[in-house]
Amino acid sequence: MSEIQMRTRILGKLNNYEVEEYLERNSIIFVPVGTVELAGRKPPECEYTGPAGLSLAMAEAVDGLVMDGLKYFYCGATTNGRGTVQVSTRAGYDYLKELLYSLMCQGFKEIIMVSGHGPAEMTIVPCIWDFFDETKRHVWWINQGPAMQYAAKKLDPARDGFENLDLAGYGCYQILNCVEDLVVDAGAEVPKAHSMAQGMPQGDFT
Repeated sequence: MSEIQMRTRILGKLNNYEVEEYLERNSIIFVPVGTVELAGRKPPECEYTGPAGLSLAMAEAVDGLVMDGLKYFYCGATTNGRGTVQVSTRAGYDYLKELLYSLMCQGFKEIIMVSGHGPAEMTIVPCIWDFFDETKRHVWWINQGPAMQYAAKKLDPARDGFENLDLAGYGCYQILNCVEDLVVDAGAEVPKAHSMAQGMPQGDFT
């Protein structure tokens, strides 16, 4: 956990004085990129909430900031659900590139995109490759699934990767203080710590 105490690490919730002060000492920003699409009984933005929660946890650990709100991107084959918001890869690519240029110009040197949706790489990968070709500046990309598989293996080498994505998703809702957004069947138990979360206090994923 970072020893630096900040009022918030969400870029859009800081005032400009706080951002200027932060950039005097560090230059890390996480950019969670998600979707709003059908997901059964889960909220349509659950594949944004996962990367956003993970980003906030990592920002706390390394004294970084988070650019939030990027949840409307290419979904793929879920437009049969009317809760899905579809954006083309071309539109998403152009928008993300504009944001990367802005962040670079404002002084952010370590930009880390985080996604959890499978087709996200169709937008993110060409964007960051082209950005590098144009600027010779690296942008990192973390895919939530493989990252959590790695974390699970570190916590318990006997396990074969990450076994419970729902558990991780629940943890991200806790980190963002929005568990009330989840639909829980009457009488259902709150997820308990197992799989990746072994060794952590049960029910506490913050």
